[in-house]
Amino acid sequence: MPSVVSVSTHLETPAAKGHSNTWLKRLDVPESKVGADYEMCDENYIPLFGLKIVAGRNIAHSDTVREFLVNETMAAGLGFKRVGDAVGKPVQTGMNEGKGYIVGVVKDFHSKSLHDLITPFFMSSDIRSERAVSVKLAAAGLQSGSVLARIGKVWKDVYPEEKFEYRFFDETVARLYAEEKATAGLMNTAVVVAIFISCMGLFGLATFSAQRRTKEIGIRKILGASVVNIASMLSGEFLKLVVIAILIASPVAYYFSRRWLNDFAYRVPVSGWVFVMAGMFAVGIALLTVSYQAIRAATANPVKSLRTE
Repeated sequence: MPSVVSVSTHLETPAAKGHSNTWLKRLDVPESKVGADYEMCDENYIPLFGLKIVAGRNIAHSDTVREFLVNETMAAGLGFKRVGDAVGKPVQTGMNEGKGYIVGVVKDFHSKSLHDLITPFFMSSDIRSERAVSVKLAAAGLQSGSVLARIGKVWKDVYPEEKFEYRFFDETVARLYAEEKATAGLMNTAVVVAIFISCMGLFGLATFSAQRRTKEIGIRKILGASVVNIASMLSGEFLKLVVIAILIASPVAYYFSRRWLNDFAYRVPVSGWVFVMAGMFAVGIALLTVSYQAIRAATANPVKSLRTE
């Protein structure tokens, strides 16, 4: 099919939820046994997924485990100071005590989510272990659902008893962070609800305060206080409370942010400007919320406010 760039058969994708695990050791250094995740694949696996060989060559498709591609972390774990030194060395794997040679070294890649560090990893070929097919489509093929329909038809012709199921690779990667995405959605909803409730409470408190101090505001205006002075006085009292809340909440938010980020092996630092921006945002919302009542109270006719007594 013109829309199909390449095809690979293998056990799992590079970013599968979990890879099988075994060990690999050098035959010339028996004590160099290293635990590793592994993948069974054909020779098209490396170019299809954009992996880079930094030393040696690609594996050959085979029905017997006899050639190995290791990642840089695996090469270092086996005791090779330079990745090129690993090429051609005899090794043995925990899978049926199979023996073979390292034919190449692959640049480190993430076989797991960013929750975990890059671990030792190797690839070999065993046709009997290949249970998945990856298809790389041309850009034009991505725009047409007919390509998937044609692939599905070929699948049914070859495997009439097997259900045709597929997913896009970006969906596979997205599933690694499904929990974070769900948490982010819940947090965003909770934040919106909390801000709305807080603003309603702040608005009600500002209204109550303005009504309670109606006569005081009237007297201040008669004595020469300007609208700006009165509005600043009423707003400032609430802003002080907001600033105190920010000073209390920021250390708590920093602590829990650090704890959440510690679940990731690769993470960004928690910067202070985030809390500064959040504080300014909170002050802005508070100011907008109370300013209406403050200005309304400050512009009211002082005669009406004092007429009752």
